[in-house]
Amino acid sequence: GALTIYLKNLDKYKSVSAFAPVCNPVNCPWGQKAFTNYLGSIKADWE
Repeated sequence: GALTIYLKNLDKYKSVSAFAPVCNPVNCPWGQKAFTNYLGSIKADWE
Protein backbone atom coordinates (compact mmCIF):
# COMPACT_ATOMS: atom_id res chain seq x y z
CA GLY A 1 0.00 0.00 0.00
CA ALA A 2 2.36 2.73 1.20
CA LEU A 3 5.04 2.01 -1.39
CA THR A 4 2.53 1.89 -4.24
CA ILE A 5 0.92 5.18 -3.26
CA TYR A 6 4.33 6.81 -2.89
CA LEU A 7 5.64 5.57 -6.24
CA LYS A 8 2.50 6.69 -8.06
CA ASN A 9 2.64 10.16 -6.45
CA LEU A 10 6.32 11.09 -6.35
CA ASP A 11 5.44 14.76 -6.79
CA LYS A 12 3.39 14.75 -3.56
CA TYR A 13 5.75 12.97 -1.14
CA LYS A 14 9.39 13.42 -0.17
CA SER A 15 9.84 10.04 1.50
CA VAL A 16 8.07 6.84 2.46
CA SER A 17 8.38 4.38 5.34
CA ALA A 18 7.35 0.79 4.94
CA PHE A 19 8.07 -1.57 7.77
CA ALA A 20 6.76 -4.88 6.48
CA PRO A 21 8.27 -8.25 5.57
CA VAL A 22 7.30 -7.74 1.94
CA CYS A 23 9.91 -4.95 1.79
CA ASN A 24 12.68 -7.42 2.65
CA PRO A 25 11.44 -10.91 1.75
CA VAL A 26 14.89 -12.51 1.97
CA ASN A 27 14.85 -11.99 5.74
CA CYS A 28 11.44 -13.41 6.64
CA PRO A 29 10.37 -17.07 6.78
CA TRP A 30 7.73 -16.97 4.02
CA GLY A 31 10.07 -15.04 1.73
CA GLN A 32 12.89 -17.49 2.29
CA LYS A 33 10.53 -20.38 1.54
CA ALA A 34 9.35 -18.73 -1.68
CA PHE A 35 12.87 -17.90 -2.89
CA THR A 36 14.05 -21.42 -2.05
CA ASN A 37 11.21 -22.93 -4.07
CA TYR A 38 11.78 -20.64 -7.07
CA LEU A 39 15.55 -20.09 -7.05
CA GLY A 40 17.03 -22.97 -5.06
CA SER A 41 18.64 -23.21 -1.66
CA ILE A 42 21.85 -21.31 -2.48
CA LYS A 43 21.16 -17.82 -1.12
CA ALA A 44 23.94 -16.25 -3.20
CA ASP A 45 21.89 -17.11 -6.30
CA TRP A 46 19.03 -14.94 -4.99
CA GLU A 47 21.03 -11.73 -5.47
